[in-house]
Amino acid sequence: MGLVEFRANLELITTLKTQGYDRKRVYEKLGGKTTLSYSQFVRIWNREFNETKVVKQQTTTSQKAGNQARNNRSSQQRDPFRRQTRVLHDPTMTDERRKEMFGE
Repeated sequence: MGLVEFRANLELITTLKTQGYDRKRVYEKLGGKTTLSYSQFVRIWNREFNETKVVKQQTTTSQKAGNQARNNRSSQQRDPFRRQTRVLHDPTMTDERRKEMFGE
C-alpha cells in the first residue's frame, strides 16, 4: 500500500526533488497526504530513484597498525615447540599408525 501512496504523489515528489529538497523535507512536505513511515518512504525513494548510498569504510591508523601486525604474524615462522591450541584428532587413525606415533 505504501508504494501505491508513493506513486500517487510521485509528481509532487519529483517536483520537490528537482527543486533541491532532500528526502526528509519532501517527506515533511507530504504531511497528511500519506500514511508512510519515514523508513518505508526512504526505502521506496531509493528503489524508485535508484539511489543507494555506498558507505566507504575509512580505516584509522590503529586499524592499519593492527592489520600490519596481523600480516607480520602470519608471515613469521611459528615456533615448532609451541603448544598446540587445537586438539589433533583423527577418527580414521589405524592401529599401526597409533603404534608408530605413540610407541605402544
